Amino acid sequence: MWSLAIESSTQVASVALLENSEVRFQKESRIQKSHSEHLNQFVADLLEASHLKLQDIKFISVGIGPG
Repeated sequence: MWSLAIESSTQVASVALLENSEVRFQKESRIQKSHSEHLNQFVADLLEASHLKLQDIKFISVGIGPG
């Protein structure tokens, strides 16, 4: 089962694709105050690298921390 994890509530914006709880692909940016500029492209890049479509993702998790 493929999952998508998105974190944007810290100084590091990151996106990861997990297969059965194991990280297979990930991408991150440490450029502050630019998370919204990168996250959509990160998701697209990981889907392309993994040869998956959004429909293949069964679970999406997001960080909802203080940011």
